[in-house]
Amino acid sequence: MKNRTISNNKTEKQGIDILKENFPNFIVPTKEQKIYILNLMGINRKRFIRTFDGLLLKVESFDEIKTHKDFEFIEVKNTKKSLDNFPNGFFFGFTLNEECLLRVLDNFSLVFVNVENEVFTSPMNYDEYDKLIHNKRIQYQINFKKWKNYYQYSY
Repeated sequence: MKNRTISNNKTEKQGIDILKENFPNFIVPTKEQKIYILNLMGINRKRFIRTFDGLLLKVESFDEIKTHKDFEFIEVKNTKKSLDNFPNGFFFGFTLNEECLLRVLDNFSLVFVNVENEVFTSPMNYDEYDKLIHNKRIQYQINFKKWKNYYQYSY
């Protein structure tokens, strides 16, 4: 599991690097910058701080951001698979928070990146994303809190 996480993190970094090379106005915000943006938008920062990977600036620098019209949230989805007719066949995880912001905000977009071929989509809004969906299912990821052995039984 640890090796898979390391591999996924490497793929994510490659995808981010590809976007940085191709979009000079793409930045990966610091934690403080994310907090500023979420506060500016009136969005719960504790719930949504990890819901986006970067920003596409519509102004010269982050310090010039004053309204939601000055930037676009970018959530990046990456794959190493070589796909014919990219992004057809792209398989990815998507959190409820990500889909919530994509549905509600007009400045939240998805970008799909194939790090193997170094190709990517243009930023997509909800309607563009929704048209591409072939199959969608909900899967919960659950972590138990630390708990005393109340529920351990042995027979």
